[in-house]
Amino acid sequence: MRWDYGSVYKSIRKSKHLSQEQVCGDYLNRATLSRFEKNQNIPSYELMRFLLKQVDMTFEEFEYLCNYYQPSQRQQLLYDIDNLRNPTTKTMEDLINRCHDHLKKEPDDGPIRRKCQLLETVVAIRKSTSFNQLSEEAETLSKLLWSDLERYDNWYHNDILLVGTLLSHILSLDVIEGTAKLILERLEKYKDYKRIQPTILSYYQSFAYFLLEQRQYSKSTFFATKLMELAKQEKRYDQLARAYVYLGIAQNKQELIDKGLQILELTDEKRLIDNLKSLIKQHQTEAGQKVQTRFS
Repeated sequence: MRWDYGSVYKSIRKSKHLSQEQVCGDYLNRATLSRFEKNQNIPSYELMRFLLKQVDMTFEEFEYLCNYYQPSQRQQLLYDIDNLRNPTTKTMEDLINRCHDHLKKEPDDGPIRRKCQLLETVVAIRKSTSFNQLSEEAETLSKLLWSDLERYDNWYHNDILLVGTLLSHILSLDVIEGTAKLILERLEKYKDYKRIQPTILSYYQSFAYFLLEQRQYSKSTFFATKLMELAKQEKRYDQLARAYVYLGIAQNKQELIDKGLQILELTDEKRLIDNLKSLIKQHQTEAGQKVQTRFS
């Protein structure tokens, strides 16, 4: 990772054939820019924001360039965690190991530590699924994360992600309804924040699934319907398929279940198909139904 940010910025400016005067305009003294480009000072956040705007570049892209045209290890780690799609336990364990390696070098990196704790919680929960209750490790990790989140005055994007992952594992039905109200209020404030859409999808999916497991079918239908609408808008076929299956189970409509499974058949999502078939069988067996899907 390069630390001569000023030199990097200067090369960007010159490649765009912009003079120092053009960049500074009436906002900035040219001598200040000159000192930065000679790596003699570090600009404030507000000033750096202005300078990057003048060369039409984001902070993220600038950091990418400073790291020799590749994401930093931290950037890549955060990206890999935040973009998990139906991960295997092995995939999450590999990410946990990468988090531990990073934290050995940067032990005070709070965001990475929290994401590592979240991954460890999910892995512990998965490994305890053969029991009727969470393992002691899974329960301890879950409550540790939840105790932090519960104390916050506000939940922001990454906090909402954590809540969405934990909610189906440690919260009671009474608590989850109150939690849903809080998250809906926060998401309303974030409605124009484009990066929030995958989080909202995950949130709707988690709540629809949790309420389905609690046999709260009408409430599950509410969130599954929202999941279906947003999944169509975002063109997320995996979440759309889940929405159809959840709605089919909640409303006892085999045609919706088949529609969801067919989407996954067409996209060769075998593992997700198996997971959903297991969920379908569980609910249909309990209801005394012997309906077989044509994908069995």
